Amino acid sequence: MQITIVGSGNVAIQLGLAFKEAGHKIVSVIGRSTVNVKRAAQILKAPSATGFKKIPASDFIIIAVSDSAIPSIVKN
Repeated sequence: MQITIVGSGNVAIQLGLAFKEAGHKIVSVIGRSTVNVKRAAQILKAPSATGFKKIPASDFIIIAVSDSAIPSIVKN
């Protein structure tokens, strides 16, 4: 399964690691903070992005952000 993760915090990283361990591929990590998203992408060995314009084709998108950020993420 190809997975995109929206979020770059601890939950996003831990979910990404668990999916990778299960044999899935993380195709992109997307977040607001360039520094944080690059760090998460490096840990998950995946490409990173800070915008929603070019979300790669994915079988599954995980939204791992704070509750207050979910409405704006879904809108975008």
